[in-house]
Amino acid sequence: MFAHIRGKVDHCGKGLLVLDVSGVGFSIAVPERLSESVTEGQDLKVFTQTVLREDSISLYGFISSLEKRFFLLLQQVKGIGPRAALNILSALGPDSLARIIASGDVHALKSVPGIGQKSAQRVILELQEKVALLVEHIPVEGEDVAREAREVLVELGCTRREAEDVVRTALSSDKTPADFEAFIARCFRLIGEKKK
Repeated sequence: MFAHIRGKVDHCGKGLLVLDVSGVGFSIAVPERLSESVTEGQDLKVFTQTVLREDSISLYGFISSLEKRFFLLLQQVKGIGPRAALNILSALGPDSLARIIASGDVHALKSVPGIGQKSAQRVILELQEKVALLVEHIPVEGEDVAREAREVLVELGCTRREAEDVVRTALSSDKTPADFEAFIARCFRLIGEKKK
């Protein structure tokens, strides 16, 4: 229904954001790492997926189109619904998740709350080939992570210069970031600190 939504963060809760778009508040379930990294009043764009049930309509949101793709992929596995997929993405960013699935690391996947041995095995068995095709597009080197972060920040409304400044500052404490999710969260924190 909605490919993405851009608005001001009106409320942050654990795994939940309310985005105000021209006076309309959209309640969006998001990975906890996202809800913990943004601040109220911040302009934000999230890639969204609408989930229809007989008795409800729910919106799920993600910081990148790649994260949204993983959300949809996970639900192709029997027994993994939207909530379980969101829990997995809250515990493991798409980059970590891709490597865990590609390497067949059942133990790491089992560490996610609510994911047991059988579910972890099914996720790996059913998604390993599909994820292998995505791994090459996931940033792994420091410069790739920084480049991807700049693009996300510009998509979220920063100017190129602002994005460059924030990424440069974030790189000063981590010269070779390997985890995109952790690095972009650091960038969001820096933006939040500048606004105070």
